Amino acid sequence: MFFSNKSYIPAHIIFSNLAVSLKTMSDKKTYKRPRLIIGGISSGCCKTTISIGLIGALRKKNINVQPYKIGPDYIDTAYLTHAAGKDAYNLDLWLMGRDNINYTFFKKSSNADISLMEGVMGLFDGGDCSTAEMARLLGVPVILCINCEKIGESVCAMIEGFLNFDKSINIEGLILAKVSGQKHYKLLKEAIEKRLKIKVLGNLVNDRNLSVKERYLGLTTVFEKKDLEVFIDNATKQAEKNFDIEKILEIAYNASDFNYKSSYRPFDTACLHDDYKLKIAYSFDSAFSFFYRQNIDILKMMGAECMPFSPLKDSCLDKDIDLLILWGGFPEVFAKRLSENKSLKNDILKLYKHGLPIYAECGGFIYLAKSFIDKKNKVYPMLGLIPADIKLSEKLKGFGYKLAQTRFDTIVGNAGMKVRGHEFHHSFSVEELPDKYKPYILRSKYEEGANGNLDGFANGNLFATYLHAHFIGNISLVSGLISRARVYRSKKISEMP
Repeated sequence: MFFSNKSYIPAHIIFSNLAVSLKTMSDKKTYKRPRLIIGGISSGCCKTTISIGLIGALRKKNINVQPYKIGPDYIDTAYLTHAAGKDAYNLDLWLMGRDNINYTFFKKSSNADISLMEGVMGLFDGGDCSTAEMARLLGVPVILCINCEKIGESVCAMIEGFLNFDKSINIEGLILAKVSGQKHYKLLKEAIEKRLKIKVLGNLVNDRNLSVKERYLGLTTVFEKKDLEVFIDNATKQAEKNFDIEKILEIAYNASDFNYKSSYRPFDTACLHDDYKLKIAYSFDSAFSFFYRQNIDILKMMGAECMPFSPLKDSCLDKDIDLLILWGGFPEVFAKRLSENKSLKNDILKLYKHGLPIYAECGGFIYLAKSFIDKKNKVYPMLGLIPADIKLSEKLKGFGYKLAQTRFDTIVGNAGMKVRGHEFHHSFSVEELPDKYKPYILRSKYEEGANGNLDGFANGNLFATYLHAHFIGNISLVSGLISRARVYRSKKISEMP
């Protein structure tokens, strides 16, 4: 037994943070960081549900879990945040870079008993940005989730392929998802453990109460999921009943010590100041929830006070803000309510005309357009700062990792600045915007030699794009925004009587 009495917390969990502190004080380069990855053979094998259930089960044992989501996803990250009761952080090699991944994991895991990372797609999907590559980089053991719906002993062949595909990836156990019942589970478990040298650590029984509806950009968000707490509670109960929690903890705590170089400089610390005293308002509600939590952390590290507001509910903005950020999300789902909130729209327009810098990504681009047109051709007037109407397409209009380069000076920086980002949208401009307003030359991560497409809209104190940026990998962009906000604040101060 990993620990003999399940009602008690293991001693090494209680003292893990103390051990980390002592190692830090002695300036060693290795640290105890209990950790594991919940990976999958593909999308749709219940990684999110299993991760949520496991987090819930561990929390009920008073174990402090730091959640992460591998990849650029926002929706799964929000579910993990809700389950853990603390912010989940993304780990994405393209968006962040290796040093920044090491820095983020090291900093965010320091106050946790265990770190749990939910993988992206299948274990090896995504090449150098895959879950497997993250496991290799951070030395994380993997628990592999298998979709066992409508399959019997043949599952062994699938698992054997994953175990042998890359033996440098430490797959330590399996969880069998979507089993029809205990008879099915017993059949699978016996077949797997008889043929393969790997432990089955539990199962997730098919349950309609554990389903999350999907739409064109993934799962329904936590804001729209009815009975969210019931969903988390049901996942937790399955984990408590059907997972070998002790063995899973043993795997996490037997992970190799984490090597961290104190010389890592994840971003230019010269740009971090506590004397800016800037105020930044950012959209955050059911319509605008797609942003990386670390983006807010970095703005705060730069000395800014960051204030969330709701374009759905708020009637005005703080008049003293120095920068407005409109994140992505599903504004099209809430187009009627956004359109009818004329008080806030007028307030934003007034501040924009006074020179307030506005930075927008994806859903924010829609909100800034003349109008949004739904599938029934119903027109919903928006802010009108971008001279185009926006519609939804049945097909993806932009997807994947992208490398952008600015064509001219904008509020995010000078011409020639490179930005790494990710696109995932179905909406498009009905009218073709003039090229002179398109700030980005956009290329796929996999097409560096291509000419690229022109993208976005920039004019004066406005910058809007479909590209989502992680600020830790794009500090030049953040510095540009901060610099422009400081100029605007100076202007306001000079105009004061």
